[in-house]
Amino acid sequence: MSPDTDTEFFSKSTHELIEKRSLRVILLCGKFAEKVAPTEQDLKNNFILDLQGVRYEFWLRLRHHAIERIFVRSPTTLIKLWSNKGSTAVKIDLLFRFVSAVSNTRLYTTFYESALTVALVIRGWDDERSERVDPLEPELENVNPTLRIWLERLGFREDENVRRLAECTAGSLRLGLLVLLKVLLRAPPGSKTRRIGVISPETMEKVRLLLKDVQKELPSVDKTDTDGVIKPSHTLVSSEDTSLVDEDLIMEAVEYRSATLKELDSEEERLMVERVQIKRPEATEVNQMAYQKGLQFS
Repeated sequence: MSPDTDTEFFSKSTHELIEKRSLRVILLCGKFAEKVAPTEQDLKNNFILDLQGVRYEFWLRLRHHAIERIFVRSPTTLIKLWSNKGSTAVKIDLLFRFVSAVSNTRLYTTFYESALTVALVIRGWDDERSERVDPLEPELENVNPTLRIWLERLGFREDENVRRLAECTAGSLRLGLLVLLKVLLRAPPGSKTRRIGVISPETMEKVRLLLKDVQKELPSVDKTDTDGVIKPSHTLVSSEDTSLVDEDLIMEAVEYRSATLKELDSEEERLMVERVQIKRPEATEVNQMAYQKGLQFS
């Protein structure tokens, strides 16, 4: 095929895929994305938006004088966002909030931010445990920027608080971050096999008490029913925007040298979604599946 024929083929296939799905917000990634995903009419509705110093180019698909779909050019490739542009990835949260407002669409906006946090924590502990990296000095300036934002929102805003977290896990800050994730869990277990005793109850209690202590200084908080732990209304783990974190995934990272999250077959997916939606009726199947299939640890 000639280049033009290739583009026409992929464009037609992409248009058909979009029309058959309930996609409202589409991130464009790659050199030829604009030639493939939006239609010629969509490209006429072109706008530039600046949010917190990040410049976005986007296109609107209108139907009956209303916004049907929004195409947004990603600031960089999604792979780079995931691997080394955490601060930009975090700012995409604001983009999704904006899109949610202008399109009157209910979105769970921090799924990417939450998934990135989980990936960084587990990969960091796996690298340290496997001696691929040296232990992390317990100071905020040494923490990955994305994780630092997460820590500060939870109340860990001083080096002393970070050092106390490391002390809870025998001096390992990365393991402390992993246990902190465990303390914050909201999701039901993802498998029938329960791993008991991987993290000692004493360590869990130390981190839980530390979290409650550092959050006393937060200006505005909401109480939850999670063992008295207070969660700031603007944190990554708010009740509205929390992405599901499989408890067994974290236990596997502690117990073994790595963690792998594989796609479930359709029957298991269906059962998992049913369990989630019984506990959280507001959670959408698309949100849960996108998160669960979006993490691959090796």
